[in-house]
Amino acid sequence: MQKRLTIKIAGAAGQGIKSSGLILSKAIKRSGYHTFGYTEYPSLIRGGHNVFQIEVSNEKVGSITKDTDILLALNGESIDLHIDEFDQDGGILIVDTAIPLNDDQIALLEKYSVKLYSLPMLNIATEAGGNALMKNTVTLGAMWKAIGLELEVLQKIIAEVYNKTEEIIDANKKAAAGGFEAIKEDLNLLEKKLGQPAAGGMETSGQSEINPQDDLVISGNEALSLGAIAAGVKIYSSYPMTPASSILTSLAAWADKSGMLVKQAEDEITAANMCIGANFAGTRALCGTSGGGIDLMSESISLSGMSETPFVAVLGQRHGAATGAPTWTGQGDLNMAINTGHGEFPRLVMSISDATDAFYLVSQAFNFAEQFQIPVLLLTEKYIAESSYVTKAFDVSQIDINRGELIDPALMTGMELRYKLTENGISPRWYPGQHSDTPESTVNSTFIGNSDEHDEKGRSTEDEKIIKVQFEKRTKKFETLKAALPEPAIIGGLDSDLDAADIIFITWGSNKTTLEDAAEILREQGKKVQIIHFSYLWPLKTETLMKLAGKENKVYVVEQNIRGQFAELIKKETGLNFTNRILRYDSKPFYLEDILEQFKN
Repeated sequence: MQKRLTIKIAGAAGQGIKSSGLILSKAIKRSGYHTFGYTEYPSLIRGGHNVFQIEVSNEKVGSITKDTDILLALNGESIDLHIDEFDQDGGILIVDTAIPLNDDQIALLEKYSVKLYSLPMLNIATEAGGNALMKNTVTLGAMWKAIGLELEVLQKIIAEVYNKTEEIIDANKKAAAGGFEAIKEDLNLLEKKLGQPAAGGMETSGQSEINPQDDLVISGNEALSLGAIAAGVKIYSSYPMTPASSILTSLAAWADKSGMLVKQAEDEITAANMCIGANFAGTRALCGTSGGGIDLMSESISLSGMSETPFVAVLGQRHGAATGAPTWTGQGDLNMAINTGHGEFPRLVMSISDATDAFYLVSQAFNFAEQFQIPVLLLTEKYIAESSYVTKAFDVSQIDINRGELIDPALMTGMELRYKLTENGISPRWYPGQHSDTPESTVNSTFIGNSDEHDEKGRSTEDEKIIKVQFEKRTKKFETLKAALPEPAIIGGLDSDLDAADIIFITWGSNKTTLEDAAEILREQGKKVQIIHFSYLWPLKTETLMKLAGKENKVYVVEQNIRGQFAELIKKETGLNFTNRILRYDSKPFYLEDILEQFKN
């Protein structure tokens, strides 16, 4: 069974919870372990309870668990909220001496056999030459001693993060050392829980499955931003809306190096129309928002469908409806993505499952958008957007850029029809203003691009015969697109193994990595488990699904919405009614235990 250690850093907003969590995640990864980081915070400008949870394992890990092994509590509220998360195997609580514990809290620590380390954080920081801001660095040093790793690795990360001046670096390194030395026992919690790293640990070994020099600790939104750069996106336009906001800030930070124009628009309608205009002119442009933003963009999405202008939007899902719980997660926007925009027109709905997907699927979204001249909605979730993954360095050579059926300007005759009727529904495309560039040529192929129904040249029309054939032309792209999409991934074996499986999970989005961890444990218990994971949700591929006819009792559809939107979509498209549904819709992601508890003997 997968062994793991769970670390939780908790406190109030402004106490450096996330930065401390990322420093620990990177340092633990460089020591040879797999990590997965998950963050929680309320939708407040200031204050509120914040948490950064780090799952550590000798194996790849992509899920969160309910138990806590080490709690670093930066205020009294954090003790009350998390003290009952320690399991019966004991644990460690690290607090500042300035935070007193009451009798009830002490009784619970004794109940769970938790060791308490109350340290004078401010004194340790000032003795190191720092100030109150460096108390967090002291706590990191104490945490590092508790898990039993070499201080030098942590100090290297601290030097990289706090690299403004040599004085700041030196003071922070001393503060970390002070916290490290404040715990006198050799607790070695990581080694006791997990043993040595998979290949002996330290970054000098060169043998570990994790290569500390090359592997990344990266959030889903950071990976998506890098994927956009690799995909040739030259404009990003957005209005800040959690959980898509950090795409905007990441790309803005990298704008000079990437040559990308990053624009914070005044609203989501403007952001979408800027991108449609840029794509119309031949520049790859991306926008990102959440469900409420897509509501506002729906007319623009319909414009993309009618004008057959490529358009890609990231839809970062959070708990709704309305404003809902805006800093929490969910998968409630699938139906909206499939149906948003008035009228009928083909579109593609894709879904990201982790940081690796986030990088590579952006280019696929643009390739499909340009090949089929359609809008594409790329779904992600707060859980993916802001969690930190360990992933291999991305391979840009795997990024293939396909701009679709573009007419060579040198071959233009002036007779081109932008909305030409074709067998597959895809008309030849060129950019406005393009013409034959031979010196003697005066050819200039023009067309009209607007939101009205139109003829092959783009001229507005209300002729029902022309409307009918143009409508049919666009609709043909639905089947053409569906044929071009891959079948879902079968994780755990080949198609033939579906017959022998005891449990078949069907899922999409972030549930994939949780189910992978759960499937490993269930297999160790003797169960034969398969996962069918969809990255392309609409049009729905059905060939693999139809192999499940007669096996409905083995199938469990896992998703984070109350109605089972994907299960209902499958039923509508195939007639297969999978009534075993594992659903969560309380704004929290699935914990590993949520899956395993469904299959207790």
